[in-house]
Amino acid sequence: MEKESLIKDYVHRIFEKHIATNRKKKQLYGQLSYPQWRMIKTIREHGRVTITALSDILEVSPPSASAMVERLVEKGIFLRERDQADRRKVVVCIAPDAAEDIDEFCEVILNSYEEMISDIGPEMARTWCDILIRVETLLEKRKSDR
Repeated sequence: MEKESLIKDYVHRIFEKHIATNRKKKQLYGQLSYPQWRMIKTIREHGRVTITALSDILEVSPPSASAMVERLVEKGIFLRERDQADRRKVVVCIAPDAAEDIDEFCEVILNSYEEMISDIGPEMARTWCDILIRVETLLEKRKSDR
């Protein structure tokens, strides 16, 4: 199994366990795909973003980003609003009602990873971080070589 698949699977299991006891959260968030979660994470990190900027960040076409945003707007997770600085532009942001749930879930994932790192011990954690930094450097190099 690829590393990315392992990470997706791990996050999905944490998420399923977290929402299992809350019917409302399970109904709202239970059917989200990994790309949708990635989009939520991106908007959470960047705040208010245009569809064009979002598609650039996620490296998808603007129509694909727009369609995904629309599905998340329909679920009440995102809002589309006019940009206050330029009323011609539309920006996407996390809906206030969804922000607390998303923050809570991100905290659950972070705690789970912290627990896992604690379990493997400080020496292995340092080695793991060194490897991740090397992998990130290689990925950035490959991206810039394109």
